[in-house]
Amino acid sequence: MNGSVLDEVVSQIHDECVGESRSVLTTLDKLKRIELRMEHLTTELEKLPQIKVKIAQKTCERERRQREEETRQEEHQRQHAERNRRALDRALAPPYIKPELRKFQPWQHRVIRRRKPQVQKQDSDEADKEDSEDDWFV
Repeated sequence: MNGSVLDEVVSQIHDECVGESRSVLTTLDKLKRIELRMEHLTTELEKLPQIKVKIAQKTCERERRQREEETRQEEHQRQHAERNRRALDRALAPPYIKPELRKFQPWQHRVIRRRKPQVQKQDSDEADKEDSEDDWFV
C-alpha cells in the first residue's frame, strides 16, 4: 500500500473505532489509540458473564446470516427479472429468417430441386396403342 492509502485507511478505522479527534494526529498516534481501544474492549469483554457473551455472539451470527440470505435472495430476484426480460425481448423480437430465404416473400413458395425429374420412356407398342385410341375419338 502507498503511504497515502495507508493513512486514509487508518484514519477511517480510527474515526469508526475511537471517534473523530479535533487535533491533528499522525498515523502512528492513530494506530496507538486504536490499539488502546482494542485492549480496553477486550478487558471489558472478559469481565462480562460468558453466557451473555455467547448469547450476543449467537445474535450477531444470526443477524449476519440473515443479511447474507437477504443478499442472496435479492441477487436471485435480480437474475430472475433479467431472465424474464430477456425472454420477453426474444418473444417480441421478429422471427429469425435465414439469409438465403430473406429475398423471398412469405407468400411465395420456393421450389428446390435436387435433381432433374426422370423422363419415363414409353415402349413403342404402348405409343402405338395410344395413337390408335386417339384415332377412335377423333
